[in-house]
Amino acid sequence: MSKNIQMVIKIVLIFMASAITAWFTRKIFADLYITLVQPEPAEPILFMIGPTFIYNFLGFLISYSLFAPTFSFIFIDKKQWWGWLIVSAPLLIISWGMWEMYLWYIVLSAVGYGVAWLINLAIKKLKK
Repeated sequence: MSKNIQMVIKIVLIFMASAITAWFTRKIFADLYITLVQPEPAEPILFMIGPTFIYNFLGFLISYSLFAPTFSFIFIDKKQWWGWLIVSAPLLIISWGMWEMYLWYIVLSAVGYGVAWLINLAIKKLKK
């Protein structure tokens, strides 16, 4: 298999792992966001999209913005690929008009990078 195909497969697997991990931790991050920011209660947009959907969506975006950079910096050698993985969250945030979440996105992405950097540093020290 060529290196490009291996890289694409690795990126897709990291994207899926980030999304699955974000899905299972969405309630924790949504509770944290609501506790710290205390946003105004959201009005239902459509009859099917109510506060529960928005609560889960916010939690998913926040947790995804932490796990995507963490997983990509740990498992991908080329650092430029992390941008491709996490570019979807700011676009969704901007399109939904949730500007107060954008700062959380930047902070959690930086935290994810820092955690991954420390893990990579520990792995290098253990290999020596």
